[in-house]
Parts: sequence; C-alpha cells; structure tokens
Amino acid sequence: MRSSLCGALVPQDSDTTMRVLWTLLYSASLAACLRLPRGRVTPLRVSTVDEMPVTARETWDDAAFKRGFSTMQSEDIYEIDASLLPEELEGTFFKNGHAKFEVGEDKILHPFEGDGMVSAVTIADGKAFFRNKFVRTEGFKREQKKGRVLYRGTFATPKSGGILANIFNTESKNLANTHVLYWANKFFALYEAGKPYKVDPASLSTFGESTLGGALKKQDWFAAHYKIDPKSKTLLNFSSKAQGLDGSTITTYEFDEEFKLLQRRDISIPGWSFIHDMGITENHFVLMQPPMTFDVVPFLLGQKCAVECSEFQPTQPSMFHVIPRDGKREPVSIPAPGHFVFHVGNAFEEPDTGYIVFDQVESSESLLSIDNIDKTKPLWETTDFAKLARNTFKRYKLDPKTGRVVGSTTLYDRCSEFPVVNPEFVGRPYRYVWSSIPPTTKTNGALQGLLKMDLETSERWTWFPEEYEFLSEACYAPRKLADGSFSKEEDDGFIVTYLLNGRDMKSEFVVFDAKEIQKGPISRVPLQDFIPHGLHGTFVPGLAFDLDKAKRASKLFTMAEKNKWNEVKSDFSGLGANFLFE
Repeated sequence: MRSSLCGALVPQDSDTTMRVLWTLLYSASLAACLRLPRGRVTPLRVSTVDEMPVTARETWDDAAFKRGFSTMQSEDIYEIDASLLPEELEGTFFKNGHAKFEVGEDKILHPFEGDGMVSAVTIADGKAFFRNKFVRTEGFKREQKKGRVLYRGTFATPKSGGILANIFNTESKNLANTHVLYWANKFFALYEAGKPYKVDPASLSTFGESTLGGALKKQDWFAAHYKIDPKSKTLLNFSSKAQGLDGSTITTYEFDEEFKLLQRRDISIPGWSFIHDMGITENHFVLMQPPMTFDVVPFLLGQKCAVECSEFQPTQPSMFHVIPRDGKREPVSIPAPGHFVFHVGNAFEEPDTGYIVFDQVESSESLLSIDNIDKTKPLWETTDFAKLARNTFKRYKLDPKTGRVVGSTTLYDRCSEFPVVNPEFVGRPYRYVWSSIPPTTKTNGALQGLLKMDLETSERWTWFPEEYEFLSEACYAPRKLADGSFSKEEDDGFIVTYLLNGRDMKSEFVVFDAKEIQKGPISRVPLQDFIPHGLHGTFVPGLAFDLDKAKRASKLFTMAEKNKWNEVKSDFSGLGANFLFE
C-alpha cells in the first residue's frame, strides 16, 4: 500500500548515492561526550547548563580515547569470573560496533567505516563467558582476500586505486556494524544500508545475509534501530531510501513473535529521506526527517566523500512523519523548526488528548558535517570536539489530528547521546532514561560517563570513570526475581556495558544498579581482550548458552570457512552442528 505524505521538505538528488549516505547517521556518536574522576557523584536537579555545578575537570585523556579506535586483534571465547556478578543478573548481553580500522596497508579514515564485530557476555547458573567475532559480510571476505579497500567509504575512506577507481563508483559495503537483533530465537547483525546478517548467537559465527524468510525484497534494507512493542509483543522496524529524483520511500514492517510479517507499508515522501532512528506508540510509527540536501555531482566524480556532499538546511522545516500501524489510516507529516537528530529516547500517546509525546536527542546544527577533513589521517586523530555541534534531549508533543507541534521542552540541555529506556516501557509513558555523556558542561566531547534522569522529578545522577576510561552505550537488564521471573518495575534492574581503559588497552564488563548509578559499578569483570569503542547493543533476559557447545560451534564454523569440507549444508548438519538449532 502506497500513500503520500504532505509537507515541504528538501530538494531531491539521484538515488545512486543514498546507500552510501546511510553510514552518515553515526557522526553524533563520535561527537557525543566523555567523563570525570571515578566515583565522583554529580546529582543534578536543575534545568539549565549555567545553573549546573561545574565538574572537577572538563577534559579527558585524549590519547587514551584515540587508542579506542585500534583494530581488534583476536577472536576469542572464554569463561569470565561470574562470582563478581550479581546473582539476579541472568541472560546475554550482545554488542556490535566498528572494530577494524585498516585493510592491508590501507587505513580506514573514519570509525563508522570500520567492519562490524559482535561481542557477547552470557551469564547463567553461576557461570559466565565472553566471545567476540567479526561479521563475515561479503565485503569483509572480499577485502580480506584482496588485502585492500575495495569500496568507497561514506565519510572519508576512498577505494584503493586513486581517482579512477572512485569516479562513478557508487558501490558500497554492508558493514553490519551498527546494532544487533535477537527475535524468534534468531540473531542478526544490522546495518542501515543493507539487509541483516544472520549470526549464530552462541558462537557469533556468520551464516550470511538474510531476507527474513522472504519478507525483504531484493532491493530492501532493514534499519538498525528497530523497536519491540512489549504490549503487542511484535517487532517493528523501517527502512528509508531515495527513489530516483522525485523523493523517497519509507517502508515500515511489523512482525509477530514467530517472525511472520504481519504488515508492510510503503510511504512516499518528498525530498531526501535521512532517518536513522524511530519511535513507536501503541498506534503509530513516528520518524523524524531532518532537512538535508545532497550535491551528487562531486560525489559521482569521486572528488568528495558523501559527508562533504551533504548539507543541513536549518531554515527549512524538519518533518515528523506519523504513520498509523493499522495500515489503513493516512500518514501525517508535522513540520517543526529545522533541527538534526540521530537517536530517539521514547514515544507514547497521551490517552486524554491523543497527543504523541516524542523524546529525542537533537541539535540545531548537523552532526554529519566534517569540514576540511585531513584525508591523510584518521578522523579521530584530528577531531576538535569543541568545534562540533552540541545536542540536547528534547520532548515534543505532536497532534496527529491537526498536523502540528503543540509544545516542546528541553529535558536535558547538556550534551548526551544513546538514550536508553527499560524495554518494558518502549512506546508507553515512562519515567527514567539512561544516557551516555561527556565531562564537558558547555561543549561537545567524547562519550565517557553515565547519566540517569527522572523525567517526573527532574532529578539527575551521573557517574564518570577515570579520565583514561570510557563507557560504551548502556543497556538495561531487568532483575531476576526469586520466582524465576524478571522484574517489571521500571528501574529495578541493572545497566550493563563495557568500560574501555585506553591507557592500558584493557576492557571490563561493568554492571551498575539501575536505581543508583551514581554509586558506580557494582561489578567490574576484567576481560582478556581490549574492546574498541562500540555502537549499539541489547540484553536478552534469561537467554543462556553452553560454553563448551559454543566453543565447538566456533571451531566448526572456522573449519568450514577454511574450506575443509567440499560441501556444507545450510543448517551446518554436515559439520555435526545440529545442536546449534536445538
């Protein structure tokens, strides 16, 4: 079903560049925020930056931060010390992110052009184990075989071979480096501009690109920021692609618990669709489109990377696209003053008014812009965070009946990113949000600390590690109760993530009490491996795997990759690996 959304947007360009553009949607992560001394508590109960207490130091160990963009050198699977973990924490923590920053002698110049690596920590029955593995995309395998960069990067990295290799070359690589999805006992690595890659959740070995049982057509993509509706127990996602020179198409998907496609809807919108994340409510998808243009000519001529060819249009309106989930009612486009967005906190409907409440991290300037980039050095070597646009956490109230914004308020006016809520409260009224923040009070910075906000009382609590340590994006994990169920209370659980020590090149799996993050980690479990700065992850309560079986599966997959069998069945039964699918 195809419908048309109304509203003034931005000019259109050629469809050939849109696949490459989608990696742009991660500049905000690099431009996000950092840290403070370990254990320092900064409870914040005020609403403006000027009123907030200034932290002890506004800087971080920049050399340690830069070391976080070092290539992961090993793929391992090993037991970790479960005695350090709370007994009420049970399940599997999955994480994805860029982790390879060179191909042969060629350097990757922007972190978001690095190949994806999935890592995981499983905790169950008094035991825990870690594993990590690169996603074997077709592009990854080709480049490993040839030993050079074979695809043009979105941000900075050219294809090997000079200008002649880049001119009119619009082929891009599915990096599978953005997020992970566990649904209907299946596990995937996700990327904006491509199909999901199916991965074995036990060993993290790659099966291959997936059409989700035929739900995705040949040219379809599957965005990285899906949402799971805890009430309907359905999976919702979208994709957004340019269609020639006359606009774009937003495609929405909804799947049941068995991964059966319940509904797909294609919506035509004018202009370039540049959407990275979305919110859902009981009855709607809600997507925010920044006003962007793209100059296709220098990109096609191989003169500029896609980032340099994109331009934010602050005087043009941003558009909130409200798409009914019933597949019958017409979508509505709601204009708002021009602003830029990567990540959404949450959305829900007010029962009395019918208004949609939509919380997002936004900026008045584009976080894609990379001016005068030095293409002889990786971006993280030259970035000046003080010159990057800072963002705020802002709430909008949208009226889908009248098609207008009826109100907005700033919930947090310091820099923050990666807002996380309890998954049981996605699409519902909620009180708490956890985010990644910097130690800086008035400027941007590298992500380092942790923030908890109470949206009812405006109370805020923070924790920062040492200046050479950096927290990755947080994930919420519910507390396991005595009866074996998991707590439904909004902050009765844990915040789990990795902590990177860039000075000593070490990493830890860390756990916070979600109620009192300001007290610092209640568990810090050393890992054998250094984990680079990552992107998005998820925690699956109660999901457990056997370490020995996972090791065996990993070994079998590795042997298959080395072509030690002439023929391997798609279910790997030829490897004696049927236990993977029990």
